[in-house]
Amino acid sequence: MTEDASGEYELKDVSCSGVAAPYKAKVSSASTALAYRKAAIKVGVGEKVTCVFTNQRKTGKITVKKELRPVDDAGRFDLQVDGHTVKAQAWYPRTPRA
Repeated sequence: MTEDASGEYELKDVSCSGVAAPYKAKVSSASTALAYRKAAIKVGVGEKVTCVFTNQRKTGKITVKKELRPVDDAGRFDLQVDGHTVKAQAWYPRTPRA
């Protein structure tokens, strides 16, 4: 089994487990390769194998550079995205000017 790559998600883990058929010895096995986004499984008659591909959403980053005017500005501001405050009273440290 494989999972296609996505620009929106990062594959974090691939794990598989098997359950033997009733009254039979377990013969299932699995090997996973996270770097190749795949799992190879062997399943016996009546067995069940479950493989889980765990993804994490990729998130963007915002870099905010604030120029303080007037010079005595405290550097605090509400960061808004699409009109909604996502960080109230954000702080941008004052850097001395030459």
